[in-house]
Amino acid sequence: MNEIVIVERTGDAPLEFEGQLVAEASSHEDDGALKKRWHEIKVWSTTTGRPVVAVVYRTTWEKEHDHHFAVVSDDSVQTLRDYDPTEHVLGYPPGTQYVEKQARLLAELRAGYDRALSEAAKHWPEKL
Repeated sequence: MNEIVIVERTGDAPLEFEGQLVAEASSHEDDGALKKRWHEIKVWSTTTGRPVVAVVYRTTWEKEHDHHFAVVSDDSVQTLRDYDPTEHVLGYPPGTQYVEKQARLLAELRAGYDRALSEAAKHWPEKL
């Protein structure tokens, strides 16, 4: 059933459309690095026939902020593949003592995002 959807976008006007949610996934975990920072993916089919893709970077870390991304995309999977899940992560302060921790954090966020993308993409398999 179609509904009116308004999707928040950081640094841009909200995206409003009529459509139906067809896929969603989250990389949030109860423990580990993805407990305090994670991604949420949603994809809608719209009445215009063009999908809407949204990714939210969620964070509970002090001085970091959630980031909301959404676009109308004719290739939902490629749009989600092209999204950089580490772009809005501040992470550890600069300094050589944090280099390994920062690298591990970014790797865990990328891996979590990839798992969420795989989960969401099950709803629209690639056809050969």
